[in-house]
Amino acid sequence: MFAHTGGGAVPAPFTPGALLEGWDVEPLLMVGVAWLAIAYLVCWKRSRALPGPPLPRWRPLAFLGGLGLLLIATDGPFDRYGDVNMAVHMGQHMVLLYLVAPVLVAGAPLTVLRNGLHPRVRKRWVDPVVESRMLRALSDPMLVAACYLGVLYATHFTGWYNAALGNPAIHDAEHVAYLVAGFALWTVLVGHDGVVVPRSAARRIAVVFAMIVPMTVLAVIFIVAPNPLYPAYVDEPAPWGGRAAALAAQRVAGGVMWLPSVFVTLGLLAWLSVAWYRTDEATRADEPIADAEGASESVVDHREGAGRFEFVREPQQGRFVTPGGREVDGPGQPVGAEGSR
Repeated sequence: MFAHTGGGAVPAPFTPGALLEGWDVEPLLMVGVAWLAIAYLVCWKRSRALPGPPLPRWRPLAFLGGLGLLLIATDGPFDRYGDVNMAVHMGQHMVLLYLVAPVLVAGAPLTVLRNGLHPRVRKRWVDPVVESRMLRALSDPMLVAACYLGVLYATHFTGWYNAALGNPAIHDAEHVAYLVAGFALWTVLVGHDGVVVPRSAARRIAVVFAMIVPMTVLAVIFIVAPNPLYPAYVDEPAPWGGRAAALAAQRVAGGVMWLPSVFVTLGLLAWLSVAWYRTDEATRADEPIADAEGASESVVDHREGAGRFEFVREPQQGRFVTPGGREVDGPGQPVGAEGSR
């Protein structure tokens, strides 16, 4: 029953002291996080020696910060109390999906790790996969969003969630599924990493809008359900168990899911709208203009026509850079998440 509560001990009621003491260190997770941090830093150092525009120095801080948040979410009080209280468990999931995943994506780990590989390994094994048609299809934002929603619905309504409360392996698999789904979604929506599909801001805005109803429905189900959906919470000992306590925590969990999704959605829409506007202005600056005699003349010298757009240092991104230094998803395409370096 108590998969992560330290030998089956029932957690004490919520108090600041109990929260500070509620840490359960998992050696395997610590080793995995340390390995990722070392691999990232080594590849970052190697990538700095490559020619071309370097990535900003804040990206390693973002990635390492994401790993730290991962440890807090999975080894800290979230995990201890999540086994007995659904609202806390849902808060843990929201941290993984809406905080850990985007902060890791901000570190551009796929780009850093790719550029840190030996050139022979990168060209023979990595680039063919990155440039493949299959990856182009799999990294389509609408498909990634559908898989993200599929993971959320499957884990909450197939018995997986209830089973995870009593089985550490299933619980860990649940967290891995959320982290992978969240990382993939944030990568295709706002990431700087190797997504080779030209992702216009308009398409990504449409994806965000398409996710509003399914996410709202999922949260509302927890809020309005007349009975507890997960028997494991009802079977917990006092003060956590019982029908009334489980149902109250379930309704709070619905709010914990719904409110962050609302704010994140609004933030994404604002970000993508500004990016769309900035790139539209940047591409307009490259359009031909007419002189006094009606002749068409480009702002950019005609001799530069063929080399007008150049791949940035991370060619697997499928992004381009204008002569002014602005990034666009392709000639005449709206911008990605970042308008400039």
